[in-house]
Amino acid sequence: MRIHKIDWISKESLEAEVTVTDGILKVICFAHPLTYPDGSRLREPIDCYGTTNIVRADDNEYKIEKQTEYFSYYIKGRLIDQNNGIVRVGGL
Repeated sequence: MRIHKIDWISKESLEAEVTVTDGILKVICFAHPLTYPDGSRLREPIDCYGTTNIVRADDNEYKIEKQTEYFSYYIKGRLIDQNNGIVRVGGL
């Protein structure tokens, strides 16, 4: 997973909208504080807030679909760690 693009909201405050990709899937995230340069590989997970409609799927498809609200996505992935809420979506 790497940073594909950075759109700075405030460089002084280190706030940015960041496009993160695995080379196939991509998602736009809010980052603060952002200390990584463009093109950096990320090792930490992406935290998701305000999640709703979490259900178990019977297939193993990875999917990210942008919804109409900003920073809103339909995400389908694989549960890695239920206790810590970690889901893998492709290489993200």
